[in-house]
Amino acid sequence: MVLPEIPQKVNRIAYLGTPEIAVKPLRALHALGINVELVITGGDKRRGRGSSVTPTPVKAESIRLGIPVAHDLASLSETDVDLCVVVAFGKLISEVYLRQIPMVNIHFSLLPRWRGAAPVERAILAGDKLTGVCVMRVEQGLDTGGLYRQKTYPIEAKKSLFDIRNELCDHGIELLVDCFENGFGLPMAQAGEVVYAEKILPDECRIQWSQSAEQIQRVIQLGKAWTVLAGKRLHILNASIDEADVLQPGQMKGVFVGAGKGSIKLSVVKPEGRKEMPASDWINGLRIADQDRIMANDPGVETRKIAIQCLYRIEETSSFANIIVPKMIEKSSLELRDRNLVTEIVYGATRMRRSLDWVIDRYLVSQPPAKLRSALRVGAYQIIHTRIPDHAAVNATVSAVAKKNKGVVNAVLRRIAKESDIKWPDEGTKLSYPNWIIDTLTKDLGSDEATRMMEKMNESPTVSIREDGYYQDLASQWVTDLVQIHENDLLLDLCSAPGGKASSLSRKARRVIACDVNLSRHKLIQENIQNLSISNISQVVSDGRDSPFKSKVFDHVLVDAPCSGLGVLHRRPDSRWRIREKDLDNLARLQVELLHSASHLVKEGGTLTYSVCTVTSQETIKVAKILESQLTNLRPQKMTHEKWRNFGNGLQILPHDFSTDGMTVFQWKC
Repeated sequence: MVLPEIPQKVNRIAYLGTPEIAVKPLRALHALGINVELVITGGDKRRGRGSSVTPTPVKAESIRLGIPVAHDLASLSETDVDLCVVVAFGKLISEVYLRQIPMVNIHFSLLPRWRGAAPVERAILAGDKLTGVCVMRVEQGLDTGGLYRQKTYPIEAKKSLFDIRNELCDHGIELLVDCFENGFGLPMAQAGEVVYAEKILPDECRIQWSQSAEQIQRVIQLGKAWTVLAGKRLHILNASIDEADVLQPGQMKGVFVGAGKGSIKLSVVKPEGRKEMPASDWINGLRIADQDRIMANDPGVETRKIAIQCLYRIEETSSFANIIVPKMIEKSSLELRDRNLVTEIVYGATRMRRSLDWVIDRYLVSQPPAKLRSALRVGAYQIIHTRIPDHAAVNATVSAVAKKNKGVVNAVLRRIAKESDIKWPDEGTKLSYPNWIIDTLTKDLGSDEATRMMEKMNESPTVSIREDGYYQDLASQWVTDLVQIHENDLLLDLCSAPGGKASSLSRKARRVIACDVNLSRHKLIQENIQNLSISNISQVVSDGRDSPFKSKVFDHVLVDAPCSGLGVLHRRPDSRWRIREKDLDNLARLQVELLHSASHLVKEGGTLTYSVCTVTSQETIKVAKILESQLTNLRPQKMTHEKWRNFGNGLQILPHDFSTDGMTVFQWKC
C-alpha cells in the first residue's frame, strides 16, 4: 500500500486519542501553535451505576481548548488537514483513511520490541532494563511503520507504571515537537526481534507467591496486583523487595509475605470493600487467625482460570495455542500435574470448539461474551471429554469465573452434566471440524478412512523421542530414513525450520545446509544445533524459490514444504480453524515453485525428496504430477517402506495407522 508523504511544513492536523495519557500531547501541540482542526476520540461512557455519561479525557480537554470533536473516523474525509497525530487512540484505522492522510503515532516502546496495546506493562513484566518512546509512521500493520525519532528510557523498579508512562509521554512530546519544528525527515525501518505486547488481563495481575520477589514486584509495579486472603481479595498497591528467605511462599509475618525467592514487604494495600491504607494498619486490624493464614491459590480453581484465559486469548487475539499455553503456565505456580491438565483442557477445548459450542448454545438465549464462552468451553470439555467427575469440573470452573458469570456457568454446565447421551445433529459437529476439511478428506481418502483419521486427530498426540534426545514424531523420523545419503554427501534442506530433519540427516551427511526464509525461525534451528552439539550444519536465510546456490551442487535436496498441515491437526489444535479451503490452491502453487527451484540444485544422479505433513491430493499427488509434466528430466522413484502405504510412486501414512502424524513423500532422480 502506497502511503501519502508528510509535507515539509505541517500547518493543520487532526488528533486521534482517547485516554488520559493522550491529553498532554494534545495540549503541547495546541501550545506550540499547531492548528488542530479536529479531534477524534472514543465514545462517551457511563463510568458507574447510576452515574451520568462522561466524555473521554481527550474529549474533555478538546472542549476546554475549543477544538471540534468527533467520534467517527469518517469525519476525516470532511476535514482538510496535512497530518494525523495518533496517541493511544484505541481503534484500528482503516486502510481507506491511511491512503488519504499521512499519520504518525507516539508509541511507548523500543520498536520492534513490544508492538501492540500494552508495551510499557509488558516491558515491566518481562524485566526489561530499558524501554523507550518513538514517533513512528502509521501503516496497516500493527506498529510496523518506520521510525522518525526514538529515545531510550531506563526502567527503575521504584517507579510505578503511572510514573514511567508519564515520563515516556513527556519524552514523546519532545520528539514530536522536534519533528514539527525541524521536519520529520525520512523514516528509519525497524530492526531487531519483533515481540508483541498483548493487553494485560486481570488474572495476570494475581500474584503467584511461588514466583521470586523480583517477579512479584514487577506485577505490583503495574498498580493492579491482587491476592486472596481468607476468601477476600486484597489489592497490593505498593511494596518493596526484602532479600530475607525465611518465609514459605504466601506465608505472612507482619507486613512481610514469603515468595519463591526472597520476600515482599507490603507498604500500601486496599482490602476488598474498603479504602486503601498502610499495610501496617491493615495487619493490625486482622484477626489473629487470619494473620497466620497463607496467601495461596486453590490449584484446581487456578488451573481452570489459566485455561479460560488461554482460550480467551486464542479466540480474541488469534494467539497460537502452542505459544500462549507454555507462556501462561510458566507464569503460574501450578505443579506438573495441574500444568498438564491446563494443556489438555486448552488443546482439547480448542480442537472440539465446534462441538462444544453446539452443546453449550442449546442452553443459551443469546451469544455470550468471549470470556464467558471460554469458561463454558472449559467446563463442557471436562464434562464430555475427560474423566474428571462432573461435580468437580462444574464447581472448579464456576469458582474460576467472575461473579457476574457464575450463575450462567453453573446452570449451563449442570444441564450438560445431566445428559447421558448427546444426540449430535451431524458428523461434522460431532467430530468438530470445518465442513470443508471433512469434505476434502472424504473425497481424497474415502468416508471410513477420513472418519478414522479425524477421530485420531481429536486425541492428544503420541510423544516420540529420538536416540539423541530430540522430540520428533515417528513419521518425520521415517522421512529422514527414506533419504538415502552417504557420509560424503552434501545435503540441502530447503525449508528447514525448526531443524528436526536437518539435525537427523546431519548424522549421516558430510554437511547439511539448512535454509529457511524466516529469520526468526532460524533461531529454532540454532537452538537445536547447540542442544544436540552438531557441527556440520550451516544456516542460510533465503527464499527457497530464489535460492542463492549454484545449480547442480547438492547430492540431495529435501523440500519439506509449507502445507495445510491437515496431517498434524492433533498437534496444532487451532490450525483447523485457521486454515481455509482457498489456501490449498496457494500452497500447491508454492510447493510446485519450491520443487522447481530445488530440482536445479541437485547433481546429475542426485535425489530430490518432497515431503509434506498433509494428505490432501491437491498438495501431494497432484503437485507431483504437475512437476513431472513440467520437468521431464525428473525420474520418479518407486518408493517402499513397511510402515507406509503406497501412494502413486510415493508413500503416505495416516495418523491412525501407527499413531503418528499424517505425512506424504515423493522422490525423483535428477
